Amino acid sequence: EWTAFRAATTAVLEEGRGTAGFEAAVDTVIRTNTRFLDQLQAVVDVASQDLEAGLGLLRLITIGVSALTLVVMAGAWIWIGRQVVRPLEDLARATRRIAAGDLSEHLESGRRADEIGALAGAFGEMTESLRANLRSQGEAVASLGSASAEILAAVNQLTAGATEESAAVAQI
Repeated sequence: EWTAFRAATTAVLEEGRGTAGFEAAVDTVIRTNTRFLDQLQAVVDVASQDLEAGLGLLRLITIGVSALTLVVMAGAWIWIGRQVVRPLEDLARATRRIAAGDLSEHLESGRRADEIGALAGAFGEMTESLRANLRSQGEAVASLGSASAEILAAVNQLTAGATEESAAVAQI
């Protein structure tokens, strides 16, 4: 077809207007151009279909990646809740109970080697220290009570002795 088109184009340029050869060459150029445009349209249609198929695939990939991202984000949210938020909430609850005077709370950090575990361990140590201080204070109060009883008994003996001496002196 290319050869026929070239020959027709050359004939159009060489023939004079109004001649039979000129008219035939123009018809050949028009038919060749029409076939060329039809073929070009077919190529454009195929390219357009390929582009649409590619865009469809791209849409599917985008939807898939978006869905996967949502699943990963939901998983991360759940993991953060279990690994970070819940232990901190448990620690806050335990701390409030300890602050209210309930020293029976035991905070464990043995499972965690991170900052939350270190914080729980520090609170556990603080609770143990508070228990030990309360025991010491209880023992000191008991010791003071015993000493007070002994002092009171001694004062009562002195008072009784002083009363007897006072009575004896009053009789003399």
